[in-house]
Amino acid sequence: MTTSRARRTHGLRVLPGGGDLAVRVSLDYEQTLFRRNYRRPVLVAAAVTAEAEDVARWSAAGALDLLGADVAARALNRIAAEGAEPLMLQAIVRGGRGDDARRATDGMAEACLAADCAFIDELLPAQAGQGGGELLTVMAAATGVVEKSRMMDVRRFEPGDAVLAIGSDRLWPDTLDPARQALRTAAPDKPLGDLGYTAAEALVRPAPVLAGSLQQVLRQYHVKRVVHAMTPVEADGLAAALERLTAGRFEVRRGKPRRAYSALMAALDLPESVEGADEGHLAGIGFLMVAGSPFAAAIARRLRRAGHPVYQFGRLAEAASHS
Repeated sequence: MTTSRARRTHGLRVLPGGGDLAVRVSLDYEQTLFRRNYRRPVLVAAAVTAEAEDVARWSAAGALDLLGADVAARALNRIAAEGAEPLMLQAIVRGGRGDDARRATDGMAEACLAADCAFIDELLPAQAGQGGGELLTVMAAATGVVEKSRMMDVRRFEPGDAVLAIGSDRLWPDTLDPARQALRTAAPDKPLGDLGYTAAEALVRPAPVLAGSLQQVLRQYHVKRVVHAMTPVEADGLAAALERLTAGRFEVRRGKPRRAYSALMAALDLPESVEGADEGHLAGIGFLMVAGSPFAAAIARRLRRAGHPVYQFGRLAEAASHS
């Protein structure tokens, strides 16, 4: 259903027509200025469903809009990690009570505005405020497009390439207990230091929407293609993310270790090691990128100007099996 909040997200790629039941998305701009057309387009798709534990946590905090934003951001970041420009995001929400579904999809729409992609809203106006009462299911399916020659490619890796880490304030289940312990003396309704949100809000921070900022970097270097691989750090942790990033072809030699990569984790000052907690989650690492060494510092500066905490995590080295 094309609702008013969905129409707010419709940019230049969305064509008129299609009625209220479909959205037409063009891979070519009609404008001659800022043209970004595709010769050999490859569609990239990803979907994320909120875990039951996350639904319960965000629901108890009255922050289902942030849950929707989190699920949407994670789906959009997955396709952005392939170098894709986000085109659209489909909301799939079932169950819940009252206006749970509307609040969750409100958050998805805001994430789409941040990523400059079209939001496809399945919530009919007559359904708003009429939740079925059963367990709430929140899913987001993102679709993007990338020029085939500009897809991420580990074959462009070279020893010495920089591995950049982007911080995230999102807390995963394995970091909730230590975070709660660190926040136990903070007033829940007062701003937490200079972070701009309260201690209670710190427990339900969504993943950051990186898609738009990453696209700006890729467009700046579209000829040199200096970004070789990217991946989000998700529930499976840092080691799994590093394996996805390098496909086992290279090792990552870490630089000077940092205690925290995100503002929230710096404020919480959690221990470097907590039983059962992933080291990447404890450090607040939300995303990894491999970039050519001569360009890494400039890329990091650009992402910082966009509001993302970025630090060098390490460098690529030949894996023993490939040396």
